[in-house]
Amino acid sequence: MEEPSRFRVSQEECTKRRLPPPKPAVRVKSNSVGARVTLTWETDGDAHYFEILRRDPGASGFLRVGATSRTHLVDAPPISGTYEYRVVACNETGPSPMAEIVSVAFFPAAEAVGEGSHHDDDER
Repeated sequence: MEEPSRFRVSQEECTKRRLPPPKPAVRVKSNSVGARVTLTWETDGDAHYFEILRRDPGASGFLRVGATSRTHLVDAPPISGTYEYRVVACNETGPSPMAEIVSVAFFPAAEAVGEGSHHDDDER
């Protein structure tokens, strides 16, 4: 089960403030080097943090792999294959519309493959 984010505010509080959700992240880019995938994106500044979603090869849906207040995340997918990522900008009102899907061909050297996890020192 996904752990709740400490940044989430109740829907009632969001309605009371009448704030719009942030604009989606734009220009999401990826780079696969070694056993890591680095994602970067741009924002208009309305977001307080970002949730990063990944669809594994053969999976039907996206799973949350990390959250950060920065505009980058380094992920270590569990196996070789083509992965899809989405970045969702979030603020106290809620999530933005989804950013476009970014596909990443991930084929690390066999000796570099390990447990899949994300690596970011600003984990939420």
